Amino acid sequence: MSVVRACKNDKCTLKVRDGQTCECGLSAPTPKQSEDIELARLNPSFWLQLSTGFMLFGALGDPPSEYYVFLRIIVSIASLWNIKKYYSDSGHDNFASFVVICSAIFLVLFNPIFITYLWEKTKWILPDIIAGVFFLLMAFYEYDINGKKTLSN
Repeated sequence: MSVVRACKNDKCTLKVRDGQTCECGLSAPTPKQSEDIELARLNPSFWLQLSTGFMLFGALGDPPSEYYVFLRIIVSIASLWNIKKYYSDSGHDNFASFVVICSAIFLVLFNPIFITYLWEKTKWILPDIIAGVFFLLMAFYEYDINGKKTLSN
């Protein structure tokens, strides 16, 4: 999608589309990087972690029982994703080990095959909150194999 912008020449009153050249010979200014949608953030890991975190906080309400079945599947997929990503692609440092261990615990606790029953709903509040915070942090945490770890903006 191209945007119509004013020409770079202050004396020129014509409008041109991005990437096109005006009659005066100057092209339209390109938009700043911060104004554009950052396509790098549209990766599947980000959206999987983000939706898992929000779904875990949604479980604190009173959803139907089918929601919990779907939640177990989504948490298991996100946990397996984290284990694969941080175990096989990392340098096996302390942070990667921590993520793998936490993801393995959440995989066991929320797995849809061998279901863990905590009969009272109040007993699930703390695991839901801890797992929700974990997955939301994983969504916004960028991990570099070379050792740089930063929170993304």
